[in-house]
Amino acid sequence: MQEILFRRAQAGDAIGLCDFWNALSAASKRTFAPFGQSPRLDHYEDVVRGNDPVSGDKHDLVAVAGDRIIGWGFVWALTADEPVFGLGVADAYHGQGVGAGLMDAVLAVPRVSNLPRLYLTVVTDNQRAWGLYARRGFVRYGAFIGEDGLHFYRMARDGRANGATQLKQVDMQWLNEPGSWKDQNGVLAVHTEPKSDFWRKTHYGFIRDNGHFYGQPVTGDFVAEVKVSGNYHDLYDHAGLMVRLDETTWIKCGIEFFEGSQHVSAVVTRDYSDWSVIPAPQNPPAVWLRVTRHGEAIEIKYSFDGQTYMLLRQAHLTDEPTLSVGPMCASPDGNGFDAIFEGFKIDNI
Repeated sequence: MQEILFRRAQAGDAIGLCDFWNALSAASKRTFAPFGQSPRLDHYEDVVRGNDPVSGDKHDLVAVAGDRIIGWGFVWALTADEPVFGLGVADAYHGQGVGAGLMDAVLAVPRVSNLPRLYLTVVTDNQRAWGLYARRGFVRYGAFIGEDGLHFYRMARDGRANGATQLKQVDMQWLNEPGSWKDQNGVLAVHTEPKSDFWRKTHYGFIRDNGHFYGQPVTGDFVAEVKVSGNYHDLYDHAGLMVRLDETTWIKCGIEFFEGSQHVSAVVTRDYSDWSVIPAPQNPPAVWLRVTRHGEAIEIKYSFDGQTYMLLRQAHLTDEPTLSVGPMCASPDGNGFDAIFEGFKIDNI
């Protein structure tokens, strides 16, 4: 394999950067277009000037194979309020670690690593990029539609942070929105609809996918937490957290009313649902849930005081990079009940 070198953009690179972008496939140009779809040579000349070590406000690294630029990572507007990160790799080098290497090299530069925040935009269907950015601490905080009609997510990263980065709860969307609910000051209050449920096939033979799920997409590994309480009173009333790929692949966990009392419950569904419950002592006023994703595995823990957590379940779900996560509730046999969710948060890990 030809040796690949990373170096700072330098005098004479304008034509090489221009040739690099022109050689990208139409699909790659769609997702990496720092100057739009009609760049000019003077755009790339401005990049080179911006990398002046004294007066420049840009830091561009290029990956070079032989005499060709085959990758480009950058941070622009280093002295502005919203410095911007970008990354592109030649099609023939996708999946070979060039993008990850460039990104790590750029993020390690002192002028970059000491930035309070760093921003980027990514096309919403570019899941490969999502995973890479999420693993480097970028989190979604908004969305927009570009002038060309493409849908983008805005992402940001604390440049000085180590470890987990908390996701802002934005773009939360209902699956089966209930008739009565309120999300205010970190508290979600829901009154469930009668005969609502999530279940597939096992034992009962039916499929129901009309429970209430208030979720947001998350890419990569994460920890999700929430405090849940409710006035459960009918058989199978339940509330908690859901992790969901689609109608055939999901996990729900929380409190479920069963045999006249509250039980800590988990249902894992991969086309067929399974169900496990354990009694919750003395019908506790609330339960805290902590759901952790590591690759294809999901770990479910619960607590009755928000301090000491106990393991309920470990399960295989899916290796798909992006799942939806959020509060869930349903009343399969009853006429509805009130559920309260407090302090919902998600951290990348």
